[in-house]
Amino acid sequence: VTYVGINPAGNAEDEATVTVIVDQPPAPEPEPLPIITIGDAIVQEGDTAEVTISLSKPSDQIVTVKVDTFDGTATVVTGDYDPDTETVTFNPGETEVVISIVTNVDDIQEGTEFLTVDLTDPVNAVIGDDEGIVEIVDDFTPTISIGDDTVVEGNTATVTVSLSAPVDEEVTVSFNTADGSAVVGDDYDAATGTITFAPGQTSTTVSVTTVGDTIVENTENLFVNLSNASGATILDGQGEIIILDDDVPPPPPPPPPPPVPGDIG
Repeated sequence: VTYVGINPAGNAEDEATVTVIVDQPPAPEPEPLPIITIGDAIVQEGDTAEVTISLSKPSDQIVTVKVDTFDGTATVVTGDYDPDTETVTFNPGETEVVISIVTNVDDIQEGTEFLTVDLTDPVNAVIGDDEGIVEIVDDFTPTISIGDDTVVEGNTATVTVSLSAPVDEEVTVSFNTADGSAVVGDDYDAATGTITFAPGQTSTTVSVTTVGDTIVENTENLFVNLSNASGATILDGQGEIIILDDDVPPPPPPPPPPPVPGDIG
């Protein structure tokens, strides 16, 4: 804007120019991108884990993110789970997608294992939490069984105690003898204790000493009972020991001599 000064005679005498600068409103801030996060899951071995991937807010654009599974203590090579690589897509307006991770059952006691599910390469979003954890709870419990034995009295009977499958941790079980027709102290020595299966071990034995005597007896029996298992369950908890008698009955008395002729009754 230009201003002109006029003197009393009506003539232009001076002028000044004033420039007015009008500020423009600031450009609007860009809308922040939605944030992608991933959850965790706990699953029983052999079931399918469902892992939720979430978007912090709906978007009017298609949002994608790459998903990959990675071994933790659970591994693909041992068959604990099926690997997964895929691209997850959020259509406009969607804020949640669920992916499935298949786990596999086996006959090995392993304890709880885990794998990770990682997010990379987002499109039209940013990653806030890039790793989910899937815990696989082992559902395998081995079983314990005990066998039988037959022994001649005076010898040591041996019964085998078996674990159905090798395990990674110690397994223990208590045992004790119990009378059948055989009586402790007379026919056998009592035995009691705790059996320990070391990791990987599937078989051990319990020994019971029988007592020899000179009494003619029938075949007798006693039992070995299992209880208080730790790390396994008892499938067959009673073994039987048969004791065979080794004594021969005395011969019958000789017959009386024949009567002598002429003798009187």
